[in-house]
Amino acid sequence: MILAKTSTLQSPAALYNGKQQLPGTLVLTEEHLLFTFDDYRHSHLNLQIPLADIEQAEEFLIYNLTRNGLKITSGDGHFDLFELEDI
Repeated sequence: MILAKTSTLQSPAALYNGKQQLPGTLVLTEEHLLFTFDDYRHSHLNLQIPLADIEQAEEFLIYNLTRNGLKITSGDGHFDLFELEDI
């Protein structure tokens, strides 16, 4: 795992892989958006997106009820969907 320089914001979240929600922690740093999986906390498995690669970040409705979804789109059109816990 590449460790962040400084953790700016950290929140429990789930990564949606198209079939299920994978629980973990979403961390925003000065250089990256990092998602670590709860089930693989002591492994090298994680999702790290350099902030420079992020084209768009937008909220979206979860189940058309609550606005705690976060869609991160990179410059190549790839996107990741996160469900954030209410803070």
